[in-house]
Amino acid sequence: MQGLQPPTKLREIILLSIRKAEQRQARIYFAIAAITLLGSVIGLVFSLQYLLEALYASEFYSYATLVFSDPDMVSTLWQDVVISLAESLPVLLIIACLIAVGILLASMRVMAMTIRAAFTPSFRT
Repeated sequence: MQGLQPPTKLREIILLSIRKAEQRQARIYFAIAAITLLGSVIGLVFSLQYLLEALYASEFYSYATLVFSDPDMVSTLWQDVVISLAESLPVLLIIACLIAVGILLASMRVMAMTIRAAFTPSFRT
């Protein structure tokens, strides 16, 4: 039993290999989050552009300006105005924009959590 002695730097070698594996995993997470961030920004731009086009194409813009141009009529017929606004609102496009914003925020969170672990030098290079 006395003939079996572990190498003196075995602990350092093991810790270094663990740190390198953690760093590699953090870099992969960071890269995936960066690609997702880029995709969500592009998706958000296109979905917002399409949402604005749909808002102008629908009667939502007309009903919304009616609220500010004739408040007396709106206060009298507020239920009809609210129903007209709700019916002309492009709900699916708003949901698409909110999904893109959610993905954008989630990828930013992952990037913020992994940036330190991904690019901090290990114990010894």
